[in-house]
Amino acid sequence: MIRPAARVWIACLLAGASGGVLTLVLPPLGLLLVAAGALPAVVSDTRYAALGGLLTGLGATWLVLIGAANARCESFNSLPGQECVGPDLGPWLTIGGAMLAAGVLLSVGVLVRGRRS
Repeated sequence: MIRPAARVWIACLLAGASGGVLTLVLPPLGLLLVAAGALPAVVSDTRYAALGGLLTGLGATWLVLIGAANARCESFNSLPGQECVGPDLGPWLTIGGAMLAAGVLLSVGVLVRGRRS
């Protein structure tokens, strides 16, 4: 049987991943979905699990999608006579990495705390 904290973590992970895609494609809808995913963190007893899942999903999605776009641009640049010039993605990758790291730390903290009780 799945514990309530795990159920909330999975739901918020999916909300974070979906919100991560939408924040890069349609930012207002993505932010709305992320806000809806953050709602359990405000009203639930499992707030740290909810926030951990949300940040893990959001950060991982940003890193994967932005990293993939950067890799496609670099691969396109390797062809003769082709050029792809993108914006500086460093700050976006840093934010994505920070969200992922915070989400993983919160998730591990919830897991460790749950095993003690």
